[in-house]
Amino acid sequence: MQTLRVLYNNFPEASQAVRLHVLVQEPADAHDAFWRAGLAEASELLGGVHMRRAAPWPLDHAGGNYMRKMYTALNIAQRLGYSHMLSLDDDVLLPPAALAAMVMFAAQSKSKDELRSDGTFGKQGCAALTPTLSTGVPTTEMWTRRFLSPEKDAKVRACYAKSGEWKDPFSLLNPLPDPWDENEYYNGRLRGHMPELLLRGPNAGGVHPVRMNDTCGNMVHNAALGLLEQEYLREHDYMVHVTRAFPYLCNSVWYATLTK
Repeated sequence: MQTLRVLYNNFPEASQAVRLHVLVQEPADAHDAFWRAGLAEASELLGGVHMRRAAPWPLDHAGGNYMRKMYTALNIAQRLGYSHMLSLDDDVLLPPAALAAMVMFAAQSKSKDELRSDGTFGKQGCAALTPTLSTGVPTTEMWTRRFLSPEKDAKVRACYAKSGEWKDPFSLLNPLPDPWDENEYYNGRLRGHMPELLLRGPNAGGVHPVRMNDTCGNMVHNAALGLLEQEYLREHDYMVHVTRAFPYLCNSVWYATLTK
């Protein structure tokens, strides 16, 4: 909520284009007083507090809770005529400037279509946009390469490569690339097996050492915390992938158009 307050006070154009819809699981949490108090002067950004739908979804399993939330959010966004939906977990440190940039990028892509990597706009809107999260997939390698020294980046990659063999239902991905090669991992391993993995269990989207190996995850997390004061309030550039370089996106923050 602090990020939204800073957004409201410092990025008026972006704050006019965004509304917060909170999805909760328990009836006791479905009250907007708490959220309005937390948003304080930015309380007008609250679009509503909603219970996630209880109906099952296809292939319902332990991960169905997340997908039920996604279907609920999609239904709310479509009912209210929103052009984009931005998902933001409550345990992510996202700089206000990054949130403002995502909101404004959505507004630009709505009016000017796709922003190409050369800075020009094409004829189709971007399907999704995500910040470069340190523990996101497939953004973790982008983050370590961008923010860490070559030596620290190499240590993280070595951790990924040596994180051990995985048990079922992910054993079909063994052995992991050594030395670590994200292109080989994402496209040589995951791309071909993703449909089968999704049928096997709810965690297929997070099949990566940064999420499944505590040593690797803590290494990256601690590196990010060490850079927080230096990088949190600094504006950064962006990149647009116009190819299907990665088979999936598993990040805690993302936006997508409602038609892609």
